[in-house]
Amino acid sequence: LMRYLREALASVGNVSTILDWQLEDPPYYLELAAPACGNLRGVMQGKSIPEIPERWRLLQQVADALAIVHAAGVVHRGLGPDSVLVD
Repeated sequence: LMRYLREALASVGNVSTILDWQLEDPPYYLELAAPACGNLRGVMQGKSIPEIPERWRLLQQVADALAIVHAAGVVHRGLGPDSVLVD
């Protein structure tokens, strides 16, 4: 599974390490290791709200990564600032 994801998501760059998975019965899931920087919420805490161009740039990066993940057959069912991993 990890080899498939690394190959399918090669254009994304680094693919987080899979810590745990459940692929036998719904709901299926993969638990990924969080990078050192953490998630979007943690990175943004204590910072002022970015200007509109910066918000659009971040949103575009998330949308691009999500499109690549979806093309690999992975569906994210809990997208939010806690689940957007920052590297």
